[in-house]
Amino acid sequence: MLCPCCRAVCTPDDNYCHRCGQYLRVVRLPVPPAERGLAPLRAVAPALLRSGTYLLMGMAGQWALRQLLRLLLSRALGGRRQRQLPVGRRGLLPAPSKAGEEAILFAYRETTVVRRSLRRT
Repeated sequence: MLCPCCRAVCTPDDNYCHRCGQYLRVVRLPVPPAERGLAPLRAVAPALLRSGTYLLMGMAGQWALRQLLRLLLSRALGGRRQRQLPVGRRGLLPAPSKAGEEAILFAYRETTVVRRSLRRT
């Protein structure tokens, strides 16, 4: 084994170079790396299938929990009545006699609905 700093010959049991004092354990012996083959598909497929199944079961469980909570909340709050909107003032408006007045009546109704929507938000 050679020292990487001064190229002195050292034995593999030495921790330090006897000439320059360089630490030798950092340097590895020249051994080819062990070849690792890919895992066979037969060994990988069940693990992938199992992890995919767990993922889908978790997603289905979360969806079911959300649906259950939504159902419980709607039942708990279902007894309350919503605020009734006032009845339209159609009876107070004169009946349109011409086609132009019908358009005005339609615009009046639309404006009223838009104003109510804007006040709620």
